[in-house]
Amino acid sequence: LLLTATHDESVPAKRDAELLCKRLERKQFKHNYRHVNSEIGSHNLGYFPVNNDVLRREKIYPEECQRAREETLNIIIETLEAWKV
Repeated sequence: LLLTATHDESVPAKRDAELLCKRLERKQFKHNYRHVNSEIGSHNLGYFPVNNDVLRREKIYPEECQRAREETLNIIIETLEAWKV
């Protein structure tokens, strides 16, 4: 499970995840994988909103970033339940 954000100010996560997915496909990776990209979130996805006070997107769009965290947290929980973890 790869979670990324288009507007990640810390790392080029979306591009890197896309490259990784292409490589997994090219190498015929035998396990399931999934890339979910958030158009509204920041670097902080999922549960832990750390460093929000220094991330520009978090300051400008706090409600959208919070919604993205909640959405990706639900994806994480659904994935773990599907994996029976």
